Amino acid sequence: MTSTDRSHVDREIDAALLAGARRSHRLGEEHRHLVAALSRAARGGKRFRPALLLAVHDALGGEQPRAAARLGAALELLHTAFAIHDDVIDEDRPRRGLRAPRPGAADRLRSPGGGARARLPLPR
Repeated sequence: MTSTDRSHVDREIDAALLAGARRSHRLGEEHRHLVAALSRAARGGKRFRPALLLAVHDALGGEQPRAAARLGAALELLHTAFAIHDDVIDEDRPRRGLRAPRPGAADRLRSPGGGARARLPLPR
């Protein structure tokens, strides 16, 4: 993935997280903590999944790089949300030295279907 591709994916991730933070004010404290946990966990990383998606897009002659970057951002955020959910279920240490979600949010994630109900801020 080129640095330009990376910056497009990072901008899409930032935009999705900002939109999620704005929505979280209407959805309550638990949601704010989940969005904050996702924002912290989404910083950095190799962006392997978006890079793979963009490489396939290019290899197949894709003509919509912005759409591919948005999809790559969604894929990265979904993976990050799954990783957070897994850490909460397993009661693991936080990733990359970051705190785990607060107890109320963690309890919601532990409930059946909780990950799906968390309504994380994926790009639209």
